[in-house]
Amino acid sequence: MRQLQLNKKLVGTITFHGAHNYGSMLQAYALQKELEDLGHNCEIINYRSFEQKKIYQVISGRKGWGPMLKDISHLFFYSKLKKKHKLFERFLRENLITTTKEYNTLVELERENFKYDVIICGSDQIWKPTIADFSWAYFLPFGGDAKRIAYAPSYGPSPQFSMQYKDAFVRYIKQFNAISVREEGTKRVIEALTGIKDIPVVCDPVFLRKKEQWEKIIDTTPIINKPYIFFYTLYADKEMIKLVKSIGQELNLPIVISNFTNYFDISAGFELHLECGPCEFLNLINYATYVCTSSFHGTALSLILNKPLISLRGMSDNRISSLLERLGLQKYSVNSLDDVKRICSLPIYDKNILNEHIAAYRQVGVSFLKSVL
Repeated sequence: MRQLQLNKKLVGTITFHGAHNYGSMLQAYALQKELEDLGHNCEIINYRSFEQKKIYQVISGRKGWGPMLKDISHLFFYSKLKKKHKLFERFLRENLITTTKEYNTLVELERENFKYDVIICGSDQIWKPTIADFSWAYFLPFGGDAKRIAYAPSYGPSPQFSMQYKDAFVRYIKQFNAISVREEGTKRVIEALTGIKDIPVVCDPVFLRKKEQWEKIIDTTPIINKPYIFFYTLYADKEMIKLVKSIGQELNLPIVISNFTNYFDISAGFELHLECGPCEFLNLINYATYVCTSSFHGTALSLILNKPLISLRGMSDNRISSLLERLGLQKYSVNSLDDVKRICSLPIYDKNILNEHIAAYRQVGVSFLKSVL
């Protein structure tokens, strides 16, 4: 039975919901769904900065050698990447409830007379000031008298803070009514900067949805109808590609990728499936024989869907190591070619034990949301 109606709130959330990044869009979806399940009216504040929209265009037109070379590489796959772009926009349009108005600047948000009882920022790396699409909007300097809550924001892979942002960071955080974070590294940063103690570490929103709930938006027909390794990373380097190829050879399975990040993965001879939005991404995970990933959300969603996981350098990433440690899966992280035989010979984790850990992890997040709402 749904919780209700006496304490029903009008909730606005703000996060990277419009980023054409699988994890970003899926965690926005998951948080909204959970708030609805808790009995609240929820809409995502449709904040899409000009910089963020430019980043995710097929041809971004951004300055600098890196973006320019990426644009040139995209020309070779333009039609497939255009379809991918449309699939992301379709998922946003059909699965997320957003404000009718789109906001592109913090000034526009500050001028708006929002009527929310509560505004929640999070999750994802919204509190990392050095990323290209960062905005102080994710610290909620708008919204009038609404209660301000942070649900599982992240400072990113490294807990080292850029001190030039300290004053604004501290000023905004102290205006919150309740704060939670996604991993221990982010907790340490905030506690060191603000003196706030006992900040709860809660699960990423994707864990708020159960396996069977995710399966409802996954097509029952596999995109790839054969055994394969799904390899997903946000940035490939030469050594990572060698590592993945070695894993593929050891397991005698082809490697499938849904995006390319640079020359290394596009020239590796992997099987490309670029026409891949959020639902297609979940399909590739769900029907994979193994998932091989250096991505936080790639890791999280693979575990929720109970897929055999090989975490690439996971214990070197503050976000992923925190997750693997909580779920007792540190041994499924691989760092070097010397470790490939070990990782490929490991027995698959006990799914029942994993699901018990995930259920407990989920409950921490649900309990936090209930308590602050």
